Parts: sequence; structure tokens; C-alpha cells
Amino acid sequence: MTMEILTAILVFITGIYAYLTYQMSKISERSVQIMNEQTEAMSRPYIVIQPIVRPHSPCLYLKIYNSGKTPALNVRLELDKDFYQFDEPNRNLKNTSAFTST
Repeated sequence: MTMEILTAILVFITGIYAYLTYQMSKISERSVQIMNEQTEAMSRPYIVIQPIVRPHSPCLYLKIYNSGKTPALNVRLELDKDFYQFDEPNRNLKNTSAFTST
């Protein structure tokens, strides 16, 4: 009788151990997934567009750069409206090479 009770206790403890081990493996998998997401976020390209106004100049400059750790591929600039440089009709920035090249 004593042997059966000890065996039952051992089975119960083994079941708890198996359950806790399973929970630990699920938590470990989630930790690995989070680390992979963080690594991907750290190593991706981040395009920054920064307007620059120089003193005593009527011009507005745009500084465009990649602050990420990997190159930005297939980047394209677009103007959705006509924008005339110095209000001259023959100098539409929408038609310049920066906005028309593919």
C-alpha cells in the first residue's frame, strides 16, 4: 500500500514537472521570437526626410538619408502636384531626374 501511494505521488510530481517544462519552453520560444523581431527592427533601413532652412536664403532644402543599418532598396521620390522652381513655368521640379527616374 505504501508503495502505491509513493508511486502516485511520484506520478503527480512528474506531471507537474512536465507541465512546468512545457510552460518554460513556450516562454523560451516567445523570447526568441521577440529577439528576432528586435534584431530585424535594428537592422532595417530607416529613411529620414529632414527640411533644412538656411539663414538669409529663400530656399528650402530637403535632406534625405538612410539612418538604418542596411541599404534602402527601391526608393522612389514623387511629387503629386506641380512645383515650379522660382515660379518659372519651364522649371517644374516634378519633371526633374530626382522625381522621374525609376
